[in-house]
Amino acid sequence: MLLVALIWILYAVRIYGLEPCLFRHLRRRAKRRTSQLKRRELEEIHHAHIEYSLLVTYLVLPTVAQAQFKGLNCLTLESGRQYLRVDTSVDCSFESRDYQLMLGITIPFILLYQAIPIVWFYTLYTNRERLNPPVTDARRAYEKRAKDRSVAHLRFLFSDYRCSGYYYEVLDMYRRIFLLGLLPFIEVPVVRAAFGCMFAALSCFLFREWLPYYSVTANSLALAAQFQILLTFSGAFTVLSSDFNYNDDLLALGLVVTNVIIVPWMTWMGMRTMAKHEAHDERTCKLQTQLLKDKTADRDKFEAAWGRLRAAADGVEAEEQVLDGAAKLADLHHHKPMQQREYGPNGFDELIAEAVSAEDAMHDTMRGFVETMGGHYDRGPLKNKERIMEKTYSDYGGDMRRVVDIVRASAVFTSFTQLAIMLNALLGEWCAVIVVRAKDRLNHPNSFGYRDLLLNVRLRDGTHVGELQLHLESLHAIKPACHRTYAILRQVGWEDLELEDKDNDNDGNSDNDEEGETNGSASASADVDGQGEGQGPDTSGFSSPLGGDGGDAFASPLGGDGGGG
Repeated sequence: MLLVALIWILYAVRIYGLEPCLFRHLRRRAKRRTSQLKRRELEEIHHAHIEYSLLVTYLVLPTVAQAQFKGLNCLTLESGRQYLRVDTSVDCSFESRDYQLMLGITIPFILLYQAIPIVWFYTLYTNRERLNPPVTDARRAYEKRAKDRSVAHLRFLFSDYRCSGYYYEVLDMYRRIFLLGLLPFIEVPVVRAAFGCMFAALSCFLFREWLPYYSVTANSLALAAQFQILLTFSGAFTVLSSDFNYNDDLLALGLVVTNVIIVPWMTWMGMRTMAKHEAHDERTCKLQTQLLKDKTADRDKFEAAWGRLRAAADGVEAEEQVLDGAAKLADLHHHKPMQQREYGPNGFDELIAEAVSAEDAMHDTMRGFVETMGGHYDRGPLKNKERIMEKTYSDYGGDMRRVVDIVRASAVFTSFTQLAIMLNALLGEWCAVIVVRAKDRLNHPNSFGYRDLLLNVRLRDGTHVGELQLHLESLHAIKPACHRTYAILRQVGWEDLELEDKDNDNDGNSDNDEEGETNGSASASADVDGQGEGQGPDTSGFSSPLGGDGGDAFASPLGGDGGGG
């Protein structure tokens, strides 16, 4: 504690200067002194002294804790009286003033020193978002954390561990304190050795399951050390127990062979197994990187196609009308769409029968409406019963009324102008097609950069709700080429990941970097906000040319239900 106090006295000297000053002048002098230092310099000095403090506490804590607990450990004689092991002149009785003085000094310091790992954990936990970055790939998360200078002063506690195990040093410190300080309180040696065996075995099991270190070599060596502790306690238990008949020479030879041959062999086997896992992770990382590069290339294609539409005659003005119209529709019709009637015990059959009854009338009306606006109409097939049931239970909590895309179709427009006319008509008071809900992916494209407008609609004189997607032909034509990349990414849950620029990762120190992080989060939120309710990542922009929805995202270009693909 004196060393830590000295570190912070030196910190005060570095900040405020060495010359003596009265307390009433300290605030004025500190202000004048700190104004001469840059903010970055102050942070670096502060972080450096935190790092020195952590290093000192880490080095002294196990030894000091062992000495403190020895001060409470009593030896029982045959007479029944107890004396301190470290000083047999002190009677372990509350009637002894020396013992009372020992307790009064030792216990507060034990509590103080045992709180040090808790302070470590609190410090680490308050920085958990930087120590365990929200990046799916473990290698990238580790590299991102290593570059983050805002937590560099804590690196001594976490740098060797995986991002998810940033707090392992706290657990390991208490493990060592238990072995050095608490286990000796068990007076009977054989019982102490038995408890040591059980605790060491539990430590081996948990360590092998967790493998907290990032390095394969570190995990292997640490696991070997855990097994050596277990073997040491096992040997002690064998020697101390009267139930075992053993030969001293054979036991000694066994311990030597175990430590010289078996433990290194186990270490080699562990390194071999973990190296295979590491190689697998590296191959996975390479595959993910390539797929994300392909995703970026596909997004560039969509952006280029959008740019060509903007570059056409009246493109800029028409684009503004399209984006404004889509935003108005989404603002007016943002509530969850539902079928308007209740269904009985045979609900799925009734829902499908209702869709079949409404199908022709809806398609005829929507086709005439779309073609009048200059668009091309694609009629989609009815969604089958199996897919309806799957969506009902997986996406909508068993509420079949939420399935609003059994009747579905797509409308494809060649220009912003045509689409702007269509949106203006949908906003009209006497439109034959009533919009129930609009999902605006024109202003908020999905993570692949695809833009469209998804509408749930019904006829003015009808009740059944279906789906109508509005596409731009130049973007719509690119979708089939992106199918393979998207299908793989979605299958393994990577569809929302983005390719990271390793050279420009946030170092946690620049205000601009932090602002960029915030903007990036906002952008991600915008992506999520454009998704269906409770359906997970939105991929409906890649539905079939024949229709489809978020659940059937990116159906095969050959047609059919995307959910089956």
